[in-house]
Amino acid sequence: MAVQVRPAYRAHGLERPRARGIRAEQHVGVRDHRRGLWLDAVALHWPGDFGKYFSYTSSSNAGGHDLAQVVRYVLWFWWRDGRTWAAAVVPVVSYAVAIAAVMWLSRGAVRRFLAALLAVNVISTVAFACYAAVGIDYLQEYYIGYFYFSAPIITLLVIAVAVVHAPPAPLGAVLAVGAAVLGLAAFALAPATAVNTSETDAALPGAVRAVAAQADGKTVAIRFNHGAWVDVTGFLVQAERTGVRACVQSPAWTFMMTRQFICTREQVASGAPFWFNWPAAPRGTAVIATLENSQIIAGSKP
Repeated sequence: MAVQVRPAYRAHGLERPRARGIRAEQHVGVRDHRRGLWLDAVALHWPGDFGKYFSYTSSSNAGGHDLAQVVRYVLWFWWRDGRTWAAAVVPVVSYAVAIAAVMWLSRGAVRRFLAALLAVNVISTVAFACYAAVGIDYLQEYYIGYFYFSAPIITLLVIAVAVVHAPPAPLGAVLAVGAAVLGLAAFALAPATAVNTSETDAALPGAVRAVAAQADGKTVAIRFNHGAWVDVTGFLVQAERTGVRACVQSPAWTFMMTRQFICTREQVASGAPFWFNWPAAPRGTAVIATLENSQIIAGSKP
């Protein structure tokens, strides 16, 4: 009777020696070159937009806010407008509950993970406060810090995960779903999270149509005074939505308009130039459209 002998590496569920050796060599190669890959990435992309932010923080346009203003700005993302006592109580109570939930309801790896999330939240809060103090020009503009809504969300998430891992599985799941529903309802009803339509310009659709008709199929190549940037951003969005080709002639505005809306040399050469005048066009100039902060005329300059 023939006896089939299985190789030792198969009997023990191991890989072929050659395949294992190749994978080990690949791992070593990646490990040895990892530092070089990181350095290449930094060399190719540094400083990118970070350099622009750093240079802006040292300019006269950013910063100059006192501690009370910064605190109110940060608290706004937790509750209401950041000026009431509740705005300060909400993050304090939320963090106290989160810390208690982590310490009493979680164990082992879950506890370490949740504690790390809370620590990252603290670090991000400090970093955001420093950014508000030295890097933001107008603390009345809350859209700049919308990313910081992650702080209250992560805090609620930590509480929910701790609750899920505490009781028996079915009960924990029910409690987590209930907490999630209540958290979403509170977040949706909080005034600070409401969509801001106060700066929506009803004249934008008509302005885009009027400029597009004047451009006669050519790309709308925009130049503008600094104070008109608010209108330009809205114009670009409306133009994109309605299929009108438009771009900004100044590459210096890439940080805000994005590269997608910066004119190429060909677009500047072949496009139809328009100027957004802030606060208004000179007298006697033919105005194509009037927006909230500027007036639009044909040509590169008034």
